[in-house]
Amino acid sequence: MAGILSEIANKVLEEKMRYAQKVTSEDALSQNIFDIYLFSDQIGVRFDHVIFESVFTSLVNMVLFNIEPYEIPIFNLCFETSLPTPEEFAKGKLLDIGCVSCLEKYPELETAISRAVDMLKPSMVGKCYWGESFYGDCYVDPPIVRDYIRSTMLRVLKVLRTGDTQRAVHDSFIENLEMVPEPMKVAWEMSNYVFEARNRDPWWDYAWWDYSVWAEEKSYVETYEKKVVEVDPEHVMDVAGASFWDIAVWDYSYWAEELRSTVEGREMLKKFEQLFNVVMDVGSFIAREAKSRILTTPLLVANYQRADERRNWAISRRVDEFAFSKVWVYRIREAVRNIVVGEPPSMFRVYESAAMTLVSRIGRPGGWGYEAFRGMDVNTLKRQWIDEWSRKGLDPAKLEKIFDTVIDLVNDFARERFRQSMMRELLYGVLG
Repeated sequence: MAGILSEIANKVLEEKMRYAQKVTSEDALSQNIFDIYLFSDQIGVRFDHVIFESVFTSLVNMVLFNIEPYEIPIFNLCFETSLPTPEEFAKGKLLDIGCVSCLEKYPELETAISRAVDMLKPSMVGKCYWGESFYGDCYVDPPIVRDYIRSTMLRVLKVLRTGDTQRAVHDSFIENLEMVPEPMKVAWEMSNYVFEARNRDPWWDYAWWDYSVWAEEKSYVETYEKKVVEVDPEHVMDVAGASFWDIAVWDYSYWAEELRSTVEGREMLKKFEQLFNVVMDVGSFIAREAKSRILTTPLLVANYQRADERRNWAISRRVDEFAFSKVWVYRIREAVRNIVVGEPPSMFRVYESAAMTLVSRIGRPGGWGYEAFRGMDVNTLKRQWIDEWSRKGLDPAKLEKIFDTVIDLVNDFARERFRQSMMRELLYGVLG
């Protein structure tokens, strides 16, 4: 045991030095400012295509599930930045930043979104609203399911790009929260089609030079059941509508060809195209907001340090907080190693990934997309997590032992992180 602790201490010390050299020191701050200016255009392009996809997917889900704009995470991730006061600067505050709702910061944004979505709501099955919806034409979601649809599912689709890993999470929620599978699969397929339209089957109005791959004129989509179907959409909104024979679900899609054959249908398709225009406008708003913060990144990652702390990492509380997190990571890795002893290194890394995923979902401060996981009681979370990773080929018995061990460590970690935040409030006058 003493040898293991000594090894962990040496590793943490090395990582503290690297962290200070690359992030928090005076030299690192200057170098990072120079680098961020040098690569800001490339980073901006990345922001563009990621944010537009998020806006597109969020708006489609708003239409499908009758979700209000204020419930969508990407519309609540705007920020206000300002310089600190001289007193705050002396305490180590390089930049003052606070999260605000984009809908409050840009009132015209909410108006545009609401108007576009309201065009389509009467034709779609959605969430019930008291005094507004009709029995049999809507459904009611528990809060956890609601959180999954509006936030967590989008994060899963963005972070886990492999279809099988996405389906493992999706199916585990459907199974353990007793969700109706059809609309959930439609939501997954719609989001996946939007991703394909941007990257591998681009449109003139929805593609990025030097990023999207120009494909042949035929289009192919993959269903939730892994069936590849050739389709012939005329507009990217046809893709979002999921209106393809043999794979669409009644009441959860619109039929583009049928709509084009009637006056009412053509009017409705015009509304969909207007919604697509809103995607471009809203995406521009959010992307511009996000890109405006690119140049502040070096200051933010080195924030909350006095000048003497930036010059001497040994007395930097920011570096100590980083080291604290690393100690817990090594503790969790060692706990997993003891449970899966005898497994080959490749399998150990998979079990370790499962454990660290659990840690990030319930122990990571801030961020978005974790609401559904954090809203579950511990038994439901345990069933969902074991089910998800069992679908990926891991042993349920070992997963159960890992969960029972890691959940206690994560709770201890979260309590200590909260204590550190309170200490930072007292020492620096800032809460982070």
